[in-house]
Amino acid sequence: MNRITLFFAAIIAAIVLAGCASKGKNMETLATYAILDHKGAATGTNQLPEWVTVYLDSGGMDTAVEKLSQFKGMYCFIGTAESTNKKFAQTWAANVDGPTLIAATISTRVENIINSNENGEDVSDAQRDEASMNRIINAVRNTVQSATFNGARNVGDWWIQIRTYDPDDHSVVRGEEYRAYALYTIDSKSLDQQMIAKLQNIIANDKAMSADERATYNRLINRIQERGLGVEPPPAPATTVTTTVPGRLTTSVTIPQ
Repeated sequence: MNRITLFFAAIIAAIVLAGCASKGKNMETLATYAILDHKGAATGTNQLPEWVTVYLDSGGMDTAVEKLSQFKGMYCFIGTAESTNKKFAQTWAANVDGPTLIAATISTRVENIINSNENGEDVSDAQRDEASMNRIINAVRNTVQSATFNGARNVGDWWIQIRTYDPDDHSVVRGEEYRAYALYTIDSKSLDQQMIAKLQNIIANDKAMSADERATYNRLINRIQERGLGVEPPPAPATTVTTTVPGRLTTSVTIPQ
């Protein structure tokens, strides 16, 4: 069955998460993969785009791709899909709904910032109100989903076919599938300003907003002004793993633990 997902394994060595990588949970199980085919193979391109490799090696983190020099000063929005059908992967990659992808990613980032802000030491227990938090998150989500963000650029798309192996016995094949990727970017300063303006509009248009909710919005605005929309996972040690699959590529990747 075709399905959209926000997580993909690395090319040869990849990580199966115990939980969502964006939540910073430790990675537990190492799996191995072999590239069977990819978008550039037919034209003699042997390497995947750097942004695809970095995205895979990081366990599916947009913020890891943002650290590449070619995307300095940019926010990256990467959509992904999995399928057993090659045509679906090719079609999906070439026809991603960019605005929907961007809105969903921004909404998730802002929600994470709100939760981080309101659970911090600078906010008293009296200011933490779950119902109020849910109203704010829903208001921001609705605003973002209905908004158009200027400056989005379609960087490109890619697809791969991979074979997965049992991590304990590489002679045991778990399965094969196609995975597709699409990358959009927006200038970070421009997007920060657009998001702040939308938050200010929410405040201005809600005359019944409580003082505590207004304070929450202002903390969110201040956070974006100071640090932008980047949400980094907690730092973790890394392990370099080299995997060889007979008849396929041999590669070494550095994997966060």
